Amino acid sequence: MKKFLSFIIIAFTIPCGVTFAQSFTVPNPSYAYWGDLSSNVAGVAVPVTNATSINIDVIVEKISNNLAPFHSSLFCFGIQCYDTSANSSAVITFAGHATESLLADLNKNGALGVSCVTYRIKDVNNMSDFVDVEICYNITTTGISSITNSSTLSAPQPNPADRIAAINYNLSGDIKTYAIAIYDILGNKVKQINFSEKSGIMLLPTAELNSGVYFYSLMSSNKVLSTNKLVVAH
Repeated sequence: MKKFLSFIIIAFTIPCGVTFAQSFTVPNPSYAYWGDLSSNVAGVAVPVTNATSINIDVIVEKISNNLAPFHSSLFCFGIQCYDTSANSSAVITFAGHATESLLADLNKNGALGVSCVTYRIKDVNNMSDFVDVEICYNITTTGISSITNSSTLSAPQPNPADRIAAINYNLSGDIKTYAIAIYDILGNKVKQINFSEKSGIMLLPTAELNSGVYFYSLMSSNKVLSTNKLVVAH
């Protein structure tokens, strides 16, 4: 079943993360954090593995730092941490077949909003050998947290999109009603589309949207089942 959804969303631009690494592996190239203002720090731990058998000298760089007003980002890798003013780490020796955690924190400073930060882990002796990890922090009044289940919401096609994007969804369980929720740059829900069909295709018109990045979530009972982003480029 196909449905056309109309909505108004505020856009902001960030570069898309890419993964080019020959020597490094991460579970995912992008992460989404959902939280409220009950704590000041939002933390995401990303395991990074040296897939080779040799030691590699690496550096961690903050290559994109798109922050909502009053937010600030900081990170740790290995045993060293770097404050909000640092955009790169020192050179760190990364042992062969070892796994280190990239601890990427966001200071909320009492402010709602969506902040996206991209980190690059690269071999200093081979600048083409790197992995990028994008982390988006969604700080909302409700503090909705992502949960894992077997329901799926696909990435949009095409992405980036110009005039229209198609999204496949497949739902499981006995819940009668689902929704697609759209969030603006401040983390406020600006649109919610309720539906009950268990599977289908949604066609999102993008011709009138400004170029940028949008977040849409598949929701049930006020819980986020899956979140994806749509890049619009005209």
